[in-house]
Amino acid sequence: MKEVGVTMARWEYRHKWYGEDEATARRMAAEVGTDVSGSVG
Repeated sequence: MKEVGVTMARWEYRHKWYGEDEATARRMAAEVGTDVSGSVG
């Protein structure tokens, strides 16, 4: 998964490989990396 964030965005990866529609993929990718408080990092 090294290519994620370099050659394609996380949402693009989810859209392609998980079969999610673009809106869902973008939403789910935005949630990746957030802790319980909702802050990114």
